[in-house]
Amino acid sequence: MDFSLTEEQDILKRAARDFLTTNVNNGLVRELEEAGRYAQDVWSTLVDLGWIGLGIPEEGGGAGGTVFDQMLLAEEMGRVLAPIPYVASSVIAGTAIAETKDAQVVKDWLMPVATGERIGTLAIAEPGSLWDVDSVALEARPDGDGYRLDGVKLFVLDGVFADDILVLGRSGPSDDDLVLGIVTAEMAGVRVSRMHTMSGDGQAAVRFSDAALPAARVLARGGLARLAVEEAMNRGRIALAAYMLGAADVAMQMSVDYSLDRVQFGRQIGSFQAIQHKLAGMMKDLASARALLYTAAWRYASGTGDDVQVAMAKAWMNDTSERTLWEAHQIHAGVAYMMEFDLQLFTRRCKTWELIFGDTHDQRRKVGDHIATTAAAL
Repeated sequence: MDFSLTEEQDILKRAARDFLTTNVNNGLVRELEEAGRYAQDVWSTLVDLGWIGLGIPEEGGGAGGTVFDQMLLAEEMGRVLAPIPYVASSVIAGTAIAETKDAQVVKDWLMPVATGERIGTLAIAEPGSLWDVDSVALEARPDGDGYRLDGVKLFVLDGVFADDILVLGRSGPSDDDLVLGIVTAEMAGVRVSRMHTMSGDGQAAVRFSDAALPAARVLARGGLARLAVEEAMNRGRIALAAYMLGAADVAMQMSVDYSLDRVQFGRQIGSFQAIQHKLAGMMKDLASARALLYTAAWRYASGTGDDVQVAMAKAWMNDTSERTLWEAHQIHAGVAYMMEFDLQLFTRRCKTWELIFGDTHDQRRKVGDHIATTAAAL
């Protein structure tokens, strides 16, 4: 398959790298992590550039780009660990709202996300389940034309920064009882609190205590709610895999540079065969991960992809990220584990991205189930 980018995509990728490497550095990432904030100036500039609405349909106020375009941008953001809620808002929340196919919903809720006026996110994981729509148990109790929400959502990506939180609940046991609504932290009965995660990012726990969800805030029900959420998570998996790809690529380059600088036994450690093997393995892993991810994103953008291909790409990228960062730590040795050293920033964030929307085991199970179903049908 030819992975050559179009002229527009090449311009986007180069422009994104130039802007992000100029305006985001590891010092800023550390500063914002400690302060519990995101890079608002960077976010505002990306809004002005039109990149926040890149993958959002034009009728929703976006640029009408594809999931492949979003992936290219996410890869460059991963290279600098961009401390902004791009995946949560533009990719995940934007996709979920757009997939409702409701003109009024798009006007009311998608346009503010596409223009960066409001930040959105999706709350699906719960204490008894994580990224499985079938296991969602948050109670959406019918109340007139709306609902009352009771329950807890966990690991809400950038939830502490979100203006609008899309929440999936259910009013009964069947698929028809699924309810996708939108709430804010200021609403009565809704409490948002920061979770202390490995990455030190803005993940949140959201607790609902008899919180009112009026009819005007119900985005979708039943099968449409499932479709919107699953599509959003698939796009999120592609974007997070791209984040990991960019970050792991930088970790490999850090290892190459260190192997040329570090002298032991009178020689650069990069001259030792053991180090060369590690670097070669890292390069091989990243090349194969990029091929699989680009294929999945391209097929998804062209309408020929599916969630199995996305699962394959996410699972492979999860493994690649873990191996690459492990080898990077081995090459850097003890210094890599010091908080003052930058490599740990990439390791902690890649581990978090690996787990969100399904770890390697979850993605492989999807692939395995597909194989079993296909075999049974033969």
